[in-house]
Amino acid sequence: MFPAENTWKQSSRKGGVGDVTGQVWYEERQSKGNSEAVPTFSAGFGEVKVPGVKVVGAYVQDEVARRFDQWKKDNKNYKRDEFKAAQREIMKAYEAETGKSAIAETVYDTTDAEGKYNLQFQGLWGNSYSAKGIMNAGTWGELVPEGANASWAKANLRSRHVNTEYMYVAPELPNGVGGSLNNFRDNMYQDGLNWTPNATTGSISNVENVNFALRIEGRDFHIETYDQTTNPAKPGDTAPTKATGFVPNNTYDIVWTDGDGNEVKTCTTQASNLGVVESCDFTVPANLAKDEIYIASIYPGGFDKPVRDRAMAKDSFAAKVTPEYKTTTIDLDGTATVATPNNKENNTTPPADTTYSAAAAGDVPASLLEGVDQSKVTVGAQAWAKVNSDGTISLNPKKGSVTPGSYLIPVKMTYGSGKDAYERIILAPVTVQDANADSDGDGVPDAADKCAGVAGSSANSGCPAWDDGSGTPGTDVTLPKDAKNGALPDSVKCSADNGATCSVEKDGSVKVSVPSAATPGTEITVTVKDGDKTLDTSKVTVIKPADDDGDGVADAADKCAGTPAGAKVDADGCAVVPVVGDFAVKGMVGKAISPVSVKVTNDGKASDLSCSADELTAVGLTVKFDAASSACVISGTPTKSIDKQVDLTVGFKRADGAKDAGTVKKSGSVFVAKDDDGDGVADPKDPGNPVAGEDKCPGTPKGAKVDNDGCSVLPTVGKINPIVGEKDTPITSVTVPVDNPGKSKLTACKAEGLPAGLTIALNKEGTACVISGTSTEIVDPGKDVNVTVSFEPADKSADHPGGDIQGKTSVTIKDNLTDADRYNPAYPAVTGKPGESVKASQTGDKNVPNTARYVLGDNAPQGASVDDKTGQVTLNIPDTAKNGEEITVPVKVNYADNSADNATVTVKVRTDKDGDGKPDPVDPENPQAGDDLCPGTPAADKDKVDEFGCTLADRWNPSYADVNGQVGKPAVSAAPLFDEVTTKDKDEKTAAPAGTKFALGKDAPAGVSIDAKTGIITWDKPAQGNTEIPVKVTYKDGTTDKVTAKFKIALPGDDDGDGVADDKDKCAGTPQDAKVDKNGCSVAPSLPDAPKITGEKGKAIDPVDVPVKNPGKTKVTACQATGLPAGLTIEWNEGKQACVISGTPTEEVTDGKVTITVDYTPQDKTDQHPGGKASGETTVTITDPAKDGDGDGVADKQDKCANTPKRRRSR
Repeated sequence: MFPAENTWKQSSRKGGVGDVTGQVWYEERQSKGNSEAVPTFSAGFGEVKVPGVKVVGAYVQDEVARRFDQWKKDNKNYKRDEFKAAQREIMKAYEAETGKSAIAETVYDTTDAEGKYNLQFQGLWGNSYSAKGIMNAGTWGELVPEGANASWAKANLRSRHVNTEYMYVAPELPNGVGGSLNNFRDNMYQDGLNWTPNATTGSISNVENVNFALRIEGRDFHIETYDQTTNPAKPGDTAPTKATGFVPNNTYDIVWTDGDGNEVKTCTTQASNLGVVESCDFTVPANLAKDEIYIASIYPGGFDKPVRDRAMAKDSFAAKVTPEYKTTTIDLDGTATVATPNNKENNTTPPADTTYSAAAAGDVPASLLEGVDQSKVTVGAQAWAKVNSDGTISLNPKKGSVTPGSYLIPVKMTYGSGKDAYERIILAPVTVQDANADSDGDGVPDAADKCAGVAGSSANSGCPAWDDGSGTPGTDVTLPKDAKNGALPDSVKCSADNGATCSVEKDGSVKVSVPSAATPGTEITVTVKDGDKTLDTSKVTVIKPADDDGDGVADAADKCAGTPAGAKVDADGCAVVPVVGDFAVKGMVGKAISPVSVKVTNDGKASDLSCSADELTAVGLTVKFDAASSACVISGTPTKSIDKQVDLTVGFKRADGAKDAGTVKKSGSVFVAKDDDGDGVADPKDPGNPVAGEDKCPGTPKGAKVDNDGCSVLPTVGKINPIVGEKDTPITSVTVPVDNPGKSKLTACKAEGLPAGLTIALNKEGTACVISGTSTEIVDPGKDVNVTVSFEPADKSADHPGGDIQGKTSVTIKDNLTDADRYNPAYPAVTGKPGESVKASQTGDKNVPNTARYVLGDNAPQGASVDDKTGQVTLNIPDTAKNGEEITVPVKVNYADNSADNATVTVKVRTDKDGDGKPDPVDPENPQAGDDLCPGTPAADKDKVDEFGCTLADRWNPSYADVNGQVGKPAVSAAPLFDEVTTKDKDEKTAAPAGTKFALGKDAPAGVSIDAKTGIITWDKPAQGNTEIPVKVTYKDGTTDKVTAKFKIALPGDDDGDGVADDKDKCAGTPQDAKVDKNGCSVAPSLPDAPKITGEKGKAIDPVDVPVKNPGKTKVTACQATGLPAGLTIEWNEGKQACVISGTPTEEVTDGKVTITVDYTPQDKTDQHPGGKASGETTVTITDPAKDGDGDGVADKQDKCANTPKRRRSR
């Protein structure tokens, strides 16, 4: 019912007129929202209002509405379904005729917390779709522009309307939700008021109380996209769920399990206001090794302990893989081993517990043999092909007992064991060949013969061959066969390009028919095939036939010899005659026409061209040939009217053959209209039915301005000065100016809101209205006065009748008004930089008298001044002013009546340090609209910034996703993504901005290429390891960025990319970039560089970092140390890159041994590679600054004479 969603407009919710309003709730009283019920919300019945529902409304174009009315008039007693079908046909026909949508406007709104919506329309110009009304704005039936001055009232010069008679309003509802749709109960455009008393009219062009009562009708839960039978998933596929009709706003758990009942994913989510539960997407593991069933179940959620005893609904799908053997070719008497099959979808190996055994031909499902020609391929077990239990097949075909050819060996795969085991049959393709056989006897052994069975040339790998040839257009060319060619089967066919045809002849040659229109020099490629196999490719070169005058027609067929070079000829080789282009002449009597240039195409190079048209010269026009433009030019001022087809004759002399003279004619339309009233708009051909562009208003007075229809333009009321005065004092008369370029007659003046004692009347000249008199009442400032001026056009007609125009002003009547009461001076805010001089003029009231004098107010800032007569304020902003600072300059206005006003100038200080024209943000962390989001732009780039003050290189941040690949296979990156820096709170990751170019940076590896437009990088032969490839990004504005793309390249058969082949790797799953030993296991961490620990007793030591080298990327979990002095501790630093020893030692130690250990666990842990401890050693020396070893009273630290002997005691 609604047009494409990209044409919808979100409602402004302005409301009041021109809108549709209502609300949405869940209905509990009428079963499933009975459409005959009058839905009325009642909270007492448990009914709940529904927020977040999208409601859409639309109505048809005026012309479509008129066609609907005509259909109903022509089809009385019609049935509703008949009108519904007719609507669709009428709308389809309208769109085909006009190229416009049949829908005038489509608006949507989302219900608020109270379930209410408001669809605000813009409306169409005019009273209604059936009545234009009097208009001086817009075009009847066209959409009113947003913000236009238009009125919803009818009979207004700017009226607009909504076609409520043919509209449709409905909510967007998911499956499982239904209910009463109130007025709009079926899918057709209908009267919004057709189901009263539900809907009511509010005021003008709107409908109110269009309500929707909803009810949950049915629950559905299923997996989309995939199932167990017709559409199973592959590894890496993502299956979404869809759940509708559940209790709104309740919590639910969606649980995914595999075929063994293991829980593989759980989502907890809340149903929407309309009972839709968000999808719980499940992605099939990319490394899936065997077929699996996945089940999705939905349970009630939101409980402390998950509910899993009974699912509300379930669904399932299958994920499948296809194991396959690669084709093996073996010579007779040779031996070979066919490798274990891999799964086609992801190259994984079937599970390790899978066993293999030989199968019989009768065990092979028919589906595996579809398309297999069993007359050419042998299906079944073979004695020379042994199927081993590990899935390999040992081959040993013996000459004399095995026939060369194609074989399909059936293999039975058994997955698992016991009751859970299941089987499948697959086929191993094997080709047995005899290296020395030559079945077609052409001297090329079958092993090397690309066309075994058909004799051919050894130079063409044993395939038949044909020679090249040449021929002229329109002839047949025979390509001889090679002497070695044998008899060809009937299935051999040929094809040719460039429009040629070919056939294989009975004698084995190939006949090629060259098209008669073929261009000399063209090479025709002839391809000979046997079915899909190409046997040989030959070429036929098109050569040029004799053509003496070079006109492209062979002399034998040329009837006009001597055609000049470059002349276009016909099929007979004769120069073509000139061709006269289409033309039409329009104008008015007495007004010079716009010159009409009629193109004369002279591809045949005729000479002596001339132009004539007697009927045009008879009405005052001239016709001349202009050689420079090769055209007949019609110009002049018509003296008579004319309306007919006129022949334009071009004379010429032929360029070849007999070179005789000739003429060609072309008929064109000529219409020169009258303009009896001289208004510049042509009089109508049919005065009773003038069309667009013709004068619909004859008798327009001379000098009157007219519109496109020749009708005098309507007058308008100009700006009316405010009415100001004092009670009981005559006011200064106020003139209501009327702009009247169409010279209409003004007939009356009226005014609403005039105070008692004031009147309005036409002036003596009848050109304006004048308000005058003595007010006998006081009127508060700003009271509205609405003025109406009636007019009558001088060229009045039924479509141009005249009417009223409106204007508006205000009235203020005071007692003892002072100038300060009367005037309101004010200044706009101005902006400037530190050190600049800025000026601000008084613009708040332009009527301030010249006698007023301006002075600076109290506390005016230094550097401020004011012109005492004009009031212009100048401020020299201090050099020290800060960005964002506001400086206030007070101004006092002194009037002649000794009253005074105060005004203020606000100067906003903004800096622009990089000079790019965008002000620096006051708060760099919270820039405002218009601020420079990229400060620091280089001087060379300041002319390249955008509205944010950013170059493209500043604005965008490119990045590449890492590329994983294998040695020997081309590696290709994705296109880079770009994040817009100006939106700091978002991570857009969008495509490159338009015009961006990409190039490889310096030192890019050999063999790497980049798409200059998309940035996609291709490395044809990548090297093992992690390589950063530099890329230069050049934006449309010339600025540049640098970015790198990381390529992670592993050896083939090295799933974890550690450089050790899987068959030798004892530690699978080594993390990316980890260093490994020869067994492919990550190396242990080490502490080789533990620094010495020194310090003083009782004083905190400088923290000692003991670096832990961890090239194997193990998980390091703890730092420990033995031998540390008391008071010192050890712990990890924040990034777990080093152990840190710190603290305050409380004991003295000299060269003490300290052992530091860390616990680690490898990420590729196995029983033989479990992890453990890594350790390192250092020494510690802690001195005692207070120690006095010789007891002399001087601490050892300051004692320059150690070992001083102790003093003897006297007896």
